[in-house]
Amino acid sequence: METMAANEHTSRQTISNARWFTRIRSGEASNRERNTYEKRMGSDPTFSSEQTKMAEIWDIALDLENDPEVRKATTLTSAPAPSGKTQSRHRAIPALAGIAATVIFVLSAVLFWSSKAPLQPTYSYSTATGEQKTIHLEDGSTIKLNSGTQIQLLFDATQRQARLLTGETTFKVTPDPKRPFEVHTQNGIIRVLGTVFNVEIVDQHTAQVSVLEGEVQIVTSDRDTLLQKNQAVRFDSNGQGHISATATERIRSWHKGRIRFDDMPLKAILEEYNRYSNTKYYVDPKDEAVRFSGSFTLKNKDKLIKAVQDSSGIRIYTDKTRS
Repeated sequence: METMAANEHTSRQTISNARWFTRIRSGEASNRERNTYEKRMGSDPTFSSEQTKMAEIWDIALDLENDPEVRKATTLTSAPAPSGKTQSRHRAIPALAGIAATVIFVLSAVLFWSSKAPLQPTYSYSTATGEQKTIHLEDGSTIKLNSGTQIQLLFDATQRQARLLTGETTFKVTPDPKRPFEVHTQNGIIRVLGTVFNVEIVDQHTAQVSVLEGEVQIVTSDRDTLLQKNQAVRFDSNGQGHISATATERIRSWHKGRIRFDDMPLKAILEEYNRYSNTKYYVDPKDEAVRFSGSFTLKNKDKLIKAVQDSSGIRIYTDKTRS
């Protein structure tokens, strides 16, 4: 399953790169898009390499204009010239450009299928329920793992890649222009040079990225987005949602081993609590929207349940006491 997910990411990324190439070559790109493109060309070796390959194929396709057989074929598919006039050479150019564009997307498929061989992770880390851990990487970066997290790392001379399978992590990435840092989730890729950001697998289909420092690029099936400091976004198989504010205090709190909630619905509080507990707690639907504020250490998290019940009279139960 993980290999399949990695292949899907590669496919999405390559197709996105092909779209960038054809948009730039078509002349339809805005000045902002061109600036973004030039920035990625200078900072992302993988992106730059694929763009170079596509440029080579594009140029070869356009050189076919001088091939008599190709010119004949493209001319025959064009609209006939007005009576008494010679077919313009410019009429063949769009057809040839179409060939070039087609070749680019064929190349995208080739690049994808050539990457089918599974990437073997250099390191794998995990945390049990209620456990937290900090990993210090050889490049100087650090990764904080929250409760119930699984992550794989692939580091070599050309790339730094993490695959977040479950849970939540905060990355503090040391800059390395030759090796951009990528975090892969089931439905998107987060790409950075050097920054601090948090990635959470919300559920089986959804992930959330929150930027604490710097900026990150989010690549999903629908678009690429540059996320700035104090911005967050969720994404799933349908693409990205609306940009929201980073829940900085919540993230900083779990770094310190605390559960913090400010005017939060009880349902959300219990979902956060359950992340750290083998015993799962629930509340009647009629009480889910009641809001509370508070802060508890993970070592004393059981006091949270007692405090909510004592202060509100709301019954909180487990699977065993639910009936």
